[in-house]
Amino acid sequence: MLVGLFAASAPADAARGEKPSRVTIRFDGSEFDFRGHVDASKRCTRSRTIVIYNNSIGRDRRVGKGKTNDKGRYRIQPNPVLGGADYYAIARPGGNGSGASCDKAVSKRFRVGF
Repeated sequence: MLVGLFAASAPADAARGEKPSRVTIRFDGSEFDFRGHVDASKRCTRSRTIVIYNNSIGRDRRVGKGKTNDKGRYRIQPNPVLGGADYYAIARPGGNGSGASCDKAVSKRFRVGF
């Protein structure tokens, strides 16, 4: 089992009035899922769409998609997961129906090994 945590933040675009966001990713080998959270203003954490990608040669492949809970946390069951491959998460930009304009955020690449 390999578990890790990485995060990266996307810069805010003040001209557009967007709120800065950051997304983390880790893999839980015992539950066989990706987990993490969105770190942003409260209005930008709830119900954010998170997409997990396999960083492969050529076009990156989407392996899972889900939404954050009220605390900005997510758990996504991937399909499939390959050991020795790199993965990353994207928190899509959006307003979540709250009136906020939230930045897109991309996590650092994370290698799953088993």
